[in-house]
Amino acid sequence: MEDSSRFESNSAEIASSLLDGELVLINLSTGVYYSMANAGSLIWQLIDMGFSLSETVDTVASRYGMPADQVNADVRSVLEQMLQERIFLPASGTRARGVYAPDGGALTYESPVLHVYRDMGDLLALDAPMPDMQDIPWKPKSGN
Repeated sequence: MEDSSRFESNSAEIASSLLDGELVLINLSTGVYYSMANAGSLIWQLIDMGFSLSETVDTVASRYGMPADQVNADVRSVLEQMLQERIFLPASGTRARGVYAPDGGALTYESPVLHVYRDMGDLLALDAPMPDMQDIPWKPKSGN
């Protein structure tokens, strides 16, 4: 994984919601769900906004007042796990980067952890595979 690598969310399979700093994700085709909080949810937000790996590391290190080398190892680790779970995919082209505007001062840093919950997969999975699923009732429609 290069420092300049960019990724995109797997929006065909993954639904997400950020609530009070906790990120909740569900894979709609398998029913596996995930959660991350604090630095983990910030990492997800930055990558989803088109930040490169190095830009994500620098932003997280700055936001939490941490050494970039420690944050780099943590970001790479959690990003690798998200790639394995197909939450993110390598970007298919050039992505424009969004703007991140932090609110408040430095926060207390904890290494990000992607919590994976496979126990409800059979109950939560919708008819798989669903590559052309259009209407997800809890996901806002684009343009609204």
